[in-house]
Amino acid sequence: MLVCHELPLYQDPEREGPSFVRRVQMIGRQRETEETVNFLTSLNLYPDIPVSVVPVTVVPILGMPGTGKTSFVNRIFYNLTIREIFQHRKWVGISGLDSGAEILDKVFAEKMNMDRYLVVLEVLSNEDHIHGEWVDLLEDFLTNFQSKPGSIIIVISRSFSFLFNGRSKKNIITSWSTSKDRPYHLGPLLADDSLALFQSIAFRGISEEDRKTHLSIALEISNICSGNPRVISIVASILSCQPPTKWQYINKILLDLQDPVQCILSVVDLMQQEHPVLNYYSLFPLDHEFSKAEFNQHLGAQEQSIFPESYASKETFESYFKKLRSSGYIIECPRTEKNVVLVYYKAQVLLEEVVKQLARHEYRLLEKPTVEVNHLIIKHVSFIVDYSWEAPLWIRDAKQLKSLLFFPSKSCQRIVIPDLHLILQNLEGLLALDLAIVNCTSCLSSIGELKFLRYLRLGISSETLPECITNLVFLRTLDLRCSKVRELPLSFHKLYRLRHMYIGGSLIDLPPKFGELTELQTLDVFIVGPNNGLDALHSFTHLTGKLIIRYQKGREEHVLPKAKTFLKDKKLHELSLEWSSSHNADGVAEDDDKEDTMELELLQPPFTLKSLSINGWKGEKFPQWARDHFSSFLNDLVSVHIANCSRCTHLPSFSKLGSLKLLELWGLNSLEWIESCNDDSMISSETTYFPSLEHLTLVNLPQLKRWSRVEEHDAECSSWSLPSLLNLRVSGCAELMSMPCMTSLQSLDASNIHQNLLHDLLSFHGSPAIPKLESLRSLKLSNLSETGPLSKGFECLTKLTELSLCWLYNLRSLPESMQHLIHLRKLVLRYLPNIASLSESLAGLSELENVEIQYCPRLKQVPIYFSDLKLLKRLQIKECVILEKRCQQPDGEDWTRIKHISDIILG
Repeated sequence: MLVCHELPLYQDPEREGPSFVRRVQMIGRQRETEETVNFLTSLNLYPDIPVSVVPVTVVPILGMPGTGKTSFVNRIFYNLTIREIFQHRKWVGISGLDSGAEILDKVFAEKMNMDRYLVVLEVLSNEDHIHGEWVDLLEDFLTNFQSKPGSIIIVISRSFSFLFNGRSKKNIITSWSTSKDRPYHLGPLLADDSLALFQSIAFRGISEEDRKTHLSIALEISNICSGNPRVISIVASILSCQPPTKWQYINKILLDLQDPVQCILSVVDLMQQEHPVLNYYSLFPLDHEFSKAEFNQHLGAQEQSIFPESYASKETFESYFKKLRSSGYIIECPRTEKNVVLVYYKAQVLLEEVVKQLARHEYRLLEKPTVEVNHLIIKHVSFIVDYSWEAPLWIRDAKQLKSLLFFPSKSCQRIVIPDLHLILQNLEGLLALDLAIVNCTSCLSSIGELKFLRYLRLGISSETLPECITNLVFLRTLDLRCSKVRELPLSFHKLYRLRHMYIGGSLIDLPPKFGELTELQTLDVFIVGPNNGLDALHSFTHLTGKLIIRYQKGREEHVLPKAKTFLKDKKLHELSLEWSSSHNADGVAEDDDKEDTMELELLQPPFTLKSLSINGWKGEKFPQWARDHFSSFLNDLVSVHIANCSRCTHLPSFSKLGSLKLLELWGLNSLEWIESCNDDSMISSETTYFPSLEHLTLVNLPQLKRWSRVEEHDAECSSWSLPSLLNLRVSGCAELMSMPCMTSLQSLDASNIHQNLLHDLLSFHGSPAIPKLESLRSLKLSNLSETGPLSKGFECLTKLTELSLCWLYNLRSLPESMQHLIHLRKLVLRYLPNIASLSESLAGLSELENVEIQYCPRLKQVPIYFSDLKLLKRLQIKECVILEKRCQQPDGEDWTRIKHISDIILG
C-alpha cells in the first residue's frame, strides 16, 4: 500500500511558466489508477496518419474539492508506462487564464514540435469558468495545438456544468466503459484507506503503546472526514505529535460542526483564492480576538504587492470580511459596554489550525524561539513570549522581514528584550511592528530609522516620544494605548499619512498643528487644551467610530468659533465628552458656565450616534440642539451616560428615544426631574414611556424629587410605566418618593433611598391589583435607615430567586413575609449587626441552594430546619465568631445540621 506523507503544494501565483509538480505518493486508488492508465494508453493506437484526421483527445478528471484529483493525476503523470509512451509531458496551472493563446504560451516555452504530448491542465473551478465556458476556452486552445497523433490533454476540474450546456464538442472524451457516459469522477476514499491515510500522518512520532490508545479516536475522526483525502491530511497534520487532550479537543470541535468537511474545504478555497490575507492572519495566536478595524489596519500596513490597496476600501473589505464569516472561519464574540454591543471576532479554533497548517513558509507564528526558521525566505513572523524569552540568532539576518509581532504568554504582561535596538537596525524593510508588551524605551531611536513602517504599536515606560518618530512618514497606524506616553513631539504633524491613532489615557495634550493630520479616520481621544482648540476637529472629515473629547485646563486661550458644529457630519458611533475636574464644581464662575454651555452647543452629535457620555460638564441647561426635538435626530441612540454635572438642572427629553436601552445618571446634585419638559402634550396616560429602556441607573441625585415635572399637576402620571425595563439601580436619591410601574423588571439594587420609595416599589398597583415588580428575580437592599416596608413587602415577590440584605443596621429580625419567597435560591445577609436569629420564615424555602452570612455577630446558631434544606449546596459564614465555631467539623454543635452541604466556607 502506498502512503501519502505530504500535503499537496498549491500553485505559486508569483511563479511564471509551467507550475511546479511535486511527485507524491498516496493511499488507495490502485484500481482507479490502473483503469485510467489502461484507458489512456488504449487511446494511443492510431497509425501515423495526418494530424487533421486524428484529433487530440481531452480527458476530464472531475471530483469534489479535496478528493485528491491532483494527487491522482500526479500518480498517472509519473506512471512508467505513461512516461514511455509520451515523449513530452507538461503540467500547467491555468486558473484565471482567459484565452487558448495564453495556455499555449504556458505549455510551450519554445517552438511547438510534432511530438506526442501529455498535457495536464490544472485547475478549472466553478469560479473560473462556469456553464461550460471552459470548453470554449479549450476549443480555442485545440485550434492552434499541433502534435503527433495520440496526444492527450487531461483537464482537472471540479466543474460538471459542461455536461449540461447542450452542445457536443468533438475531441472531448466524456465517457469510457466504466464511467457510465460521464467523465471520470473521483469519489471519496474507502473507510480502510481513510484510516490508513490518517494514521500515516497523525501517528508520526507516537509510540506503539500510545497508538493503541489513539486508535479509537483516530477511527472516529477519519469517519467524520467522509473519505476526503485533503481534509483527512489536514486534520491528521494538526494532530501529529500532539497529546491525547488535543486529539479529544479537536474531535469535539469536529462533532460540534454541522458540516466539518465543507467548513475545512471552504477555508482551503479561501487560502487558494485570497491566500495573502489568511496567511497573514496565521501570525496571530489561537483565540486572538480582533475588531474589523484592527483587521483592516493590519491589511493596510502591508505593501501593495502583497495586499492590494483595494483591500483598504470599505466596499472591498466588507465583501472579503463577509466571505470569511460565511466560510465559518471567523465567529462573533460580542461584548456589551454601556449596553452598546461591540462586535469582536476570532477564528474558529479548528479552522485557524487549518490555516496555520497551510500557511506559506514566509509566515510563521513561533511559540518557541528555538524553532528552526529559514531566514532567507521568512517575511512575517510573530512570537509568543514570556519573561525568559530570548531572541533567536537568525532574526538579525532576516533582512527581508516585513512584519514583527510579539504576543504575551498567559503568565506574561511586559518583557524586556536585550539588544532589541541591534535587531531593529538590521530590519530596515519592516512594515508592521507590534511591541505592545515590550518595554522598548531603549530602542526608540532605532524605531525612528524604520522609514517604511506603516503599523506601530508601542508599550514604553517613557513619558515622551522622541522627535525621531516623525521620520516615519509612511506610518498609517500608531497605537500608544499600552504605553505611558504623556507628550508627543512638536513636529508630530509631519506624519501626514496617519489614518488610525490611539493615544490612550496618559497623554496630557496633543502637539501643535494636530489638525493638519487630515487623513485621520480613527482617533480615540481628542484633547482640547493649550495646543489645539475645538476648531481643529473640523479638519478630520473622515473620522468614524469612537471618539472621546477631553477638555483640559488651558483651553481658554482659544477663541470659540461662532455658529459652527464640528461633529454633526462625522460618522461617529460613540461619543464621550469629558471636562477637567481641576475646578471646584461648587465654585464655578459664571463665565466658565457660559463657556461650557457654548462648547457643548458646538458639539451637536451626528445622527449615526449610538452611545453618548458626558462627564464633568459645568453648565446648567443643555444647549438648544438637546432641548429641541432631541429624539428626532438621535433616534438610533442606545446608551446615555451623564455623570458629575453638579450644576445641571435640566436634561434633554429622553423618553421618546425609540432605541434607548441604557440610561445612567450619576452625581447630578442639582437635578430635580429626569423629564423637565413643560409641554404637557408630550406626556399623557397613553404615552409609551422609554419604549426600549432596559437598564436604568440613578445614583447620587440628592435633589431628585419626581420622575417628571408634569407629575406635580397631572394625576394621570401615576399610570406611567417603563414597559421594557429589566435592571434598575437607585442609590442616594433621598427625595425620590415613587417610580413608574415596571412590570418587566428582573433586577433591583436599591441603596440609601427614602422609605416611601421602598414602599412604592414593594407595593401593588392598578385594578385588579398586581405587584408593581411582579417579574422581579433579583433584589439587593442596602443602607436603608427605615426597614418598616419590609415587614410585608416580600409578599408580592413570589418569583424572586436572589435576595441580598446588606448594611441594614436597624433590622432586628428577618421579615416574616420572606416565607412567600418560595423560589428563592440564593440568600445573602451582610452587616446585619442586630439580627439575633434566622427566623422560621426561611424554613419553607426548599429551593435554597446558596446562603452567605457575613458580620452578623449576634447570630448564635444555625436553625435546626437547615438539615431539611436538601438542595442547599453552598454555605459561607464570615465574621460571625460564635456561628463559625458551632459549625466546625466534626465537633461543632451545629455540624449535624449542615453536614449535607457539599461546599462549606468558614472564615
